[in-house]
Amino acid sequence: MKKISCGCRGYTLIEFVVVIVVLGVIVALVSNLLGRAFDSYFHNQETMQRQSASLLVMRYLTGELKRIRAPSDLISATPVSIYFKNEKGRLIMYSLIGNRLMRDEGGARVLADKVKTFTLSYFDVSGSPTTNLQNIAYFGINFATQQADGRGEFNTLIYPRYE
Repeated sequence: MKKISCGCRGYTLIEFVVVIVVLGVIVALVSNLLGRAFDSYFHNQETMQRQSASLLVMRYLTGELKRIRAPSDLISATPVSIYFKNEKGRLIMYSLIGNRLMRDEGGARVLADKVKTFTLSYFDVSGSPTTNLQNIAYFGINFATQQADGRGEFNTLIYPRYE
């Protein structure tokens, strides 16, 4: 029998193994890069949702406090709570209990969870801090939620519409 030779040379097993190892390293690097990109995306989305929720709570709270009609509608005011009568005559309390900001109008409900800071300051017409309910002209609020990037902090001054 004659041996047929075409002059073609095939790949050796070692060459195949080297190619597979190189491809494996490339796939590992690309998958690691994509994994970090997805983690970053989901972290940023969660942060934005918390920040939006914090802003919504702050707007809700400031809206209600702006509608207080007179200093006589204030029942109590401490650095972590305020109890007042709204324009419809309903009694409302905002308070920090643990790390939750609560709103109570006959039934307590959680407005914000993972609250890092909630402090209320009370000022008279001259801008001096006051504890006398009848002398309160405006409020200061510092509200922050626990976020790694620190973007969930809000400060504002509220001037009620005293009639």
